[in-house]
Amino acid sequence: MKNASGEKNRPLSELRIRARKALSRADLVEISSSNTPSTSFDLALQLTGDEKLSQAARWLAVIRRDHGETEFLAFVQAEK
Repeated sequence: MKNASGEKNRPLSELRIRARKALSRADLVEISSSNTPSTSFDLALQLTGDEKLSQAARWLAVIRRDHGETEFLAFVQAEK
């Protein structure tokens, strides 16, 4: 599967590993649920000052963008 820019999407399993750290913070999940990956990173960095958490928020937004809202919500719920 390719994204809008023609690049191959990362596998969902890889994205879940990269995004897992963001799930520890409800505010990061909320940011990632309604923003682009880049904006999610920027907002998370402003909020936390932590680059690793911000990257995880970005990957969480990538899950939503590339794999859909259903997969995003399933991942968030499964990890609670």
